[in-house]
Amino acid sequence: MAARAAFQLVNRNPRSLERLGKLPGRMDFVYRLRLELTGRHVTAQVQHHTGRVVLSASTREMPIAQQLYGTADKAAAHNIGRVTAQRMQESGISAVHWDHQGRKYHGKVKEFLDALEQGGISLKETAK
Repeated sequence: MAARAAFQLVNRNPRSLERLGKLPGRMDFVYRLRLELTGRHVTAQVQHHTGRVVLSASTREMPIAQQLYGTADKAAAHNIGRVTAQRMQESGISAVHWDHQGRKYHGKVKEFLDALEQGGISLKETAK
């Protein structure tokens, strides 16, 4: 009679637990999207629930700024949305919690969010 191996498979990858919604503790999101609009630049950041910045895109980056006519207009916001969506897809992030910070959905914010959605990013992260 063959001996049976008694083992238990444990997945210690925290990224898998985040996607399954089985992280310990209470949190409202795993990834939060923040948008900063100033008079001179547009900056987007994706933050982990621990507070660390996972990725960012800004018109302060020289390769992006060289391709733009202005660094603070609607076109700049749209392009930052496209770059952010591409970087999120490359990082394996497909959904984020949109932190609107009291902003209305029009102008630069609308252009940014429309570019993210066109890039395949969901702004409705599943409840954890």
